[in-house]
Amino acid sequence: MGSALFIPFFFVDIGLLIDFEGFTSALTSDLALTIALVGMLLAAKLTAAVLAKLAFRYRWDETLLMWSLSMPQVAATLAAALAALNANAIGVNVFNATIVMMVVTAILGPLLSQRFGSAVVASTPVKEDEVIDLDGDRCDLGGRPCTAIVALKNRRGV
Repeated sequence: MGSALFIPFFFVDIGLLIDFEGFTSALTSDLALTIALVGMLLAAKLTAAVLAKLAFRYRWDETLLMWSLSMPQVAATLAAALAALNANAIGVNVFNATIVMMVVTAILGPLLSQRFGSAVVASTPVKEDEVIDLDGDRCDLGGRPCTAIVALKNRRGV
């Protein structure tokens, strides 16, 4: 019920609060703040993915996939930014830069995940006896095929 009713109403309500003049000013007059905010988010997420790479000995394509999957910042970021704006903890310029960051990461994350996910699948060798038969397990997406990426085991045994 929450995903069908409350979440769409929440986003519509928040969308009605967005000041499009402020949104465009975040791209023009506050461009340095917006670039810094988006850049720091991307750098922090990449740093976390690289630390995981070093700790678990992932390949670079796996690391970049992990980074792209963790990139999108939408619901919690929006709620926190709105609460901070209402409490006068942040200014309107920071709120608008946060909205731009959400749009950028919501678009960039899935695009990069598709690219890096394809690279991971293409570079992962599968032996004939390791193929999992999924004929009985179908995703129900209205008859469309679906793909799931699931980490089953560290191939290096570490």
